[in-house]
Amino acid sequence: MGSAGNGPFDYYADGDWNAICSMCGHKFKASMLRKHWQGLWRCEKCWEPRQPQDFVRAVPDIVTPPWTQPDQTGTLIQTCSFPQTLAVAGLGVAGCMVAGRTVSNLADYISAIPFSIPLPSISAPLDGDTVSGVSVFVTVTSTNLGNVDYGYIQVDGVTVDSSITNGTFSWDSTGVSNGVHTISFTVVDLHFVPHSTSISVTVSNAPSVVSTNFYSITV
Repeated sequence: MGSAGNGPFDYYADGDWNAICSMCGHKFKASMLRKHWQGLWRCEKCWEPRQPQDFVRAVPDIVTPPWTQPDQTGTLIQTCSFPQTLAVAGLGVAGCMVAGRTVSNLADYISAIPFSIPLPSISAPLDGDTVSGVSVFVTVTSTNLGNVDYGYIQVDGVTVDSSITNGTFSWDSTGVSNGVHTISFTVVDLHFVPHSTSISVTVSNAPSVVSTNFYSITV
């Protein structure tokens, strides 16, 4: 390289010549420069070694497993499991867990196991009877009581007893107006399905008599 003008290194040195640092641009004797790893020449101040991380070589990841095996084939076993159905008679019936059977909802479950639907009935009073008084005995029962969870009696849609499944309930008919009224009896089975029956009766209570006593005061 040639000189870049007069400077502290503009002197004669046998076998040497002037050169410019490729980094700072200052003039030096060629013997004072060092070749940079990028291929250019720099002064002692500007020269720097190569970053050691430059020599790190990445190792490729192994993306293919060394061996494989075929997928396992078979038939899953479906189990009977339904929310809010606890300690239900028949839940563990043989055949509920069968290979290849899909039981996905309550309707499938009901049809999958033996179950006798309870049928409620009202034996007294009879349909069409005329009733009166504070104690009208309503007698109810149901078939397959073992499959009944609870029952209730209603008059015109209003619950008058919520704990009966079999027996007699005393109803005060004076709490309703004279005329035709509907008595219904409902039982709810172990699958939470209601079953109802109803009758119509005519309430005929005597009107209330209010007596007025008059007192005469003689002076």
